[in-house]
Parts: sequence; C-alpha cells; structure tokens
Amino acid sequence: MRNLRIALVLVIFVLAVVVWSTMRRSAIPIRAEKAIKQTILDNFSTNGKVEPVEMYQSFALGPAIVRKVNVRTGDVVKTGTLLVLLDDADAKAQVAKAEAMLRAAESDLAEMRRGGPRDERLNETALLTKAATEKESAQRNLEAMKKLQANGSASSGELKEAEARLKRVEADITLLQAKMKGRYSKPEVDKVQAEVAQAQAAVDAAKHQLANTNIIASKSGTVFNIPVREGSFVNSGDLIIQVADLSRMQIHAFVDEPEIGRLAQGQKVSVNWDAAPGRTWSGIVTRVPTAVQIHGTRTVGEVICEVNNKDLKLIPNINVNVQIT
Repeated sequence: MRNLRIALVLVIFVLAVVVWSTMRRSAIPIRAEKAIKQTILDNFSTNGKVEPVEMYQSFALGPAIVRKVNVRTGDVVKTGTLLVLLDDADAKAQVAKAEAMLRAAESDLAEMRRGGPRDERLNETALLTKAATEKESAQRNLEAMKKLQANGSASSGELKEAEARLKRVEADITLLQAKMKGRYSKPEVDKVQAEVAQAQAAVDAAKHQLANTNIIASKSGTVFNIPVREGSFVNSGDLIIQVADLSRMQIHAFVDEPEIGRLAQGQKVSVNWDAAPGRTWSGIVTRVPTAVQIHGTRTVGEVICEVNNKDLKLIPNINVNVQIT
C-alpha cells in the first residue's frame, strides 16, 4: 500500500514537470516599437511608347521618284530647309491637264451666259430680224385691208386673214425672243457651274501636288526618320520624312482599368529605359483616359505623359517603363 502511494506521487511529479516544461517552451515573446509617421507610396507601373510632342512629317501626294535627299538622320534643320526633292514631271503634266479642263469648263459657262454658241446666236438674230420685217409687212397689209373693206373692196374673210397673219408673226417673234433670252434652264446652268468648280479644285490639287515635290521643313528640329532613298519610288500616301523637336517627348502608355480612377492631370511620372540602366526621366501626366479599349487580353485606358528630354537621350518609337505616382 505504501509502495502504491509512492508510485502515484512519482507519476504526479513527472506529469507536473512535463506540463511545466511544455508551457515554458510555447511562451511567445512580445516586442514593442515606437510609432513614427511615414508617407506611404501609392504608385503603379506600366509600359509605353515614346514619340515627339511636336512633329513635322511629309507624305507623298502621288506616285513619284525620289530625285534627291538633302539630309541625314540626326541632322538639325531650320524652317524652310529643302529636305527631299521628288521628280516633278508627272505633277507638271497633271497641272497642265487640269488647267485645260478648267479652261474648257469656263468656256462652256461663258458661252451659256452669252446665250449659246456664236453661230446659233447669229442664226437666231437673223431669224428675229426677218420676223420683224414680216411683222411690218403684216401690219401694212392689215391696214390696207381695213381701208379696202371700208370701201367695200375687201371681204371680212380677207380682213380676218390679215389679222391672223399679224398674230402669227408676233407669236413667232415672242417665241424667238424667249428662246434667245432663256436658252438654258437653271439646272443646266448649275450643272456647268459645278463642272467649273470641280475643274478648279482639280487644278488646286494638282498645283499642291507639284509644290509638294519640294519637301521643305515647316519648323526647326531634328531629322529622325527618312524611310526613302534617292532613286526609290513612292506611292501616294507613303511617308517620306519626319522632323521633330526631340527635347520634348511624350509617352503613350496603357493603364489597366482598375487603375484609371487613380490618374489625374499633372501627376508625376518616372520613366526608365532598359537601354539606359540607372537613368530616369521625370515628367507629368498630360492626358488621362476618356474611354477604355481592349488591348490583347487587357481592358485598358490610354494615358499620355510628357517628359523633359533636354539631353536628347530618349529617341522616338522606343518602349519604356513608366511609373506613375
């Protein structure tokens, strides 16, 4: 009995030691730090494409051969500099053709306003003169018949015939005068006037195309793209040259729809280019999205940022990383 009690005491002691040891190992240490104020950065990143803010570019207005290229990529040019010269033979031919069509249309309109072709007008004038002579003769004949009837020498039938003759001549004169005055209807005149306007527009377009054979810089800047070379052929609409002020660049970037609400004009941006590690360009948001679009598998809005590029290290058409804060 005494041994049983000793064994029970030992078991209770061992259990107590185990519990105490376990509780000691599971104790969680608590640390305390002093609270401080800090600014939490709320920014997000995207990618974008670089292009100049202001750019002059010229496109071919018609088929032509590149006769001369006076500049190279990287050249700084002033306003009025002759950049590219296109062959102008075809453009001159188009001007001559358009001017001939204009002269023909103007001639038709002038003839219409005069009352028609000259030979027709001369013929109608002769007919009118002849009708006037016949009218005088019919009037004299009618007066003579009236006198003869009064003397009983002419019948009433002869008098009526003389009156009818005069009326016929007068009707012919009225019809002829109306024809000479209003040979052409208003729709006919309007049609010829429209042909003149169309021919004038063709002349203006041809002259503009001829003038465009001399590609002249409309503003100062740096030549950064010349996709043509001397002797090459260009079609209508082909790009010939691009000139821009490369000190001011803008970036077109796409921002995911959930982030659009965080954008605002004037917001600061940081730009990095993989080809220039460690270099950062600073700028601001100049235009925020007004609509969303599907871009691959994303729903995005287009944002435009302007950055300072005084050292001209950023070049057009490259892809960059944009961080908006």
